[in-house]
Amino acid sequence: MGADTTIVAAGRASAPWRAWPWLVAALCLVPVLTAPVLPLIDFYAHAFRYAILADAGRDPWLAENYRVAWSLLPNLGLDAIGAALFRVLPPLAAARMVALIAIAAPFAGVLVLARCLRGQVGTLSVALAGILAHSFILGWGFANFLLGLGLALAALGLWIAGRDAPGRQLAVAIPAGIVIFLTHGFVFAL
Repeated sequence: MGADTTIVAAGRASAPWRAWPWLVAALCLVPVLTAPVLPLIDFYAHAFRYAILADAGRDPWLAENYRVAWSLLPNLGLDAIGAALFRVLPPLAAARMVALIAIAAPFAGVLVLARCLRGQVGTLSVALAGILAHSFILGWGFANFLLGLGLALAALGLWIAGRDAPGRQLAVAIPAGIVIFLTHGFVFAL
């Protein structure tokens, strides 16, 4: 009976910590939701490319200066998502959504990996996920890389979770590898 009491008490004590990942995730997203212009070096050049891709030659000035030529390259992750967002949202709102995705992807990837490795998401994992979400990579505005990194971390976690079922590992690894390659080639190489 003493051991059961300890388990229940530990379960109750950890209940408030279940909100910890959500709180840190919300704090990571605050700058995107509050700053009028995000201080990201290369980000708005990418956002303008998404707007051009979404326009697809309808604007005469853009059509005169830019031609959309999709091809299968290892950096299309946020190009496809960004172009879709820029078709349905105003430009600054779409850019904010892309930034939210770029911040949320590595954060979520770390949490999935931690959960698959340890069976739980610890405080240190959440803190490190928040640090990774706002690393110098974000400061440079490398959105495709961050999306690919989040996908790679999550895929690694799912690979580890399926260690007892090689068939399931293969079923996860092949599509994940293709998606990661098309999102960012350097992340795929890592």
